[in-house]
Amino acid sequence: MTKTLFSKLMLAFIVIIVITTVVSAFLISTMMKNQQFQRTSSDMINTAQEINELAQMKAQSVITSEEFLAQILIKAKLNQDVIWVVEDNNIWVTSDESSESQITEETILKYYGNMVEDILKGNTVTNISESGDAFFHAPVITVGAPIYVENQIVGSVFIHKALSALTNSLNSIYREIIQAALISGIAAVILCYFFTRNLLRPLGDVSDAAKELAKGNFDVRIEDYSQDEIGQLAQTFNTVAVDLGKFENTRRSFVANVSHELRSPLTSMQGLVQGVLDGTIHEEDRTYYLNVVLEEIKRLNILINDLLDLARIESGTFPMNIRRVDINELIRRALITFESKITQNDISVHVEIGDGKDYVMADADRIAQVLVNLIDNAVKFTPKGGRLDVFTAMSEVSVFVNIRNSGEPIPQEDIPYLFERFYKADKSRSRESQGTGLGLSIANRILKQHGQKIWVSSDADTGTTFTFTLKKG
Repeated sequence: MTKTLFSKLMLAFIVIIVITTVVSAFLISTMMKNQQFQRTSSDMINTAQEINELAQMKAQSVITSEEFLAQILIKAKLNQDVIWVVEDNNIWVTSDESSESQITEETILKYYGNMVEDILKGNTVTNISESGDAFFHAPVITVGAPIYVENQIVGSVFIHKALSALTNSLNSIYREIIQAALISGIAAVILCYFFTRNLLRPLGDVSDAAKELAKGNFDVRIEDYSQDEIGQLAQTFNTVAVDLGKFENTRRSFVANVSHELRSPLTSMQGLVQGVLDGTIHEEDRTYYLNVVLEEIKRLNILINDLLDLARIESGTFPMNIRRVDINELIRRALITFESKITQNDISVHVEIGDGKDYVMADADRIAQVLVNLIDNAVKFTPKGGRLDVFTAMSEVSVFVNIRNSGEPIPQEDIPYLFERFYKADKSRSRESQGTGLGLSIANRILKQHGQKIWVSSDADTGTTFTFTLKKG
């Protein structure tokens, strides 16, 4: 039972080659047989015409009857034919004497009556007797033709040739055809073997590499064989391996970061609660430390909500209600949310947006979440007495929303990774100043679902600016 693709293809090729070879050999043999019959019939017709000419010469007394018969015997012997000439109530037969007495006009009319009728009409007739007749007990081919003397039909000539003579000559041709077919078939099978093996070798490499990939070896690569479909498959596999490697690294990093973000507050809360229970923390300090535990619980709740939002966004189940909304109003509401923090840190805020309404096509709740995340991020990293700028710009089709804060610039090598989950540009910052580390990632994915972009620029002179686009409404 064929299980491998190689064996299936080889079996298919062999079946095709065998069928093609047999059909080709049959068609060639049939064609050769027909050509041989046509050639033999043509030669026999030419012999009949020559006998007709001899009969005319005999009628004109150019040759005698004995010479006429001698010429007929020569042609019969030369061509291995049996010739009957029926003329003027005479029958000239080139056969042995035992059969000659059996050949009469009556017997000829009896067995060749249809041919005689056509011959008397001036036609040359060819007939093949596959099973023989009363005169010939083996298959023969017979040609009958009229004999003309002064444009009058005075008799007829019958030329018989045993089919065995044709078969003998055809058998040698058949043997050559069979030999050629066998050689061609064997050569075709050998070529198909090497062709199939070379064709499927890359697929074997892909299969082996896929097994390694399934084991977690994401460094496996396949050599690019060519630019055809097999080569494209190898390139696609390599691309998938690279992407899976990145995904696996991201997954491991994500798990590690989530574990860290969850373990740290849980460890802190466990220690504080244990201190309250065993009396290590004095009664007058319990309220303070319980508030610390409460803040950690709130932080965990925010982290879990952010993780759920991120999971729903990435799975495509986050509801989007795209409609026409006023972006200026969303910015004002987002800034009001941070009024106390801004005042507490003595941050000066400069807002440059339109006095009227600037409409965009967006989900109001989701874009409000983006604004809150970006402004929250800006407020956290703006030093006391610093500056926060929020301004918009317009193009023909888009609105550009910019949120800029003063302070230390983000290192250029960290900018490409800012929108990854839990990425921390400054590892020395405290957890309190960094939040969950998911805000920028959520904002990026929300804007992608809107078909928009977000980017960041940062330098020591102008500070850090986050810019995102929205489609005009």
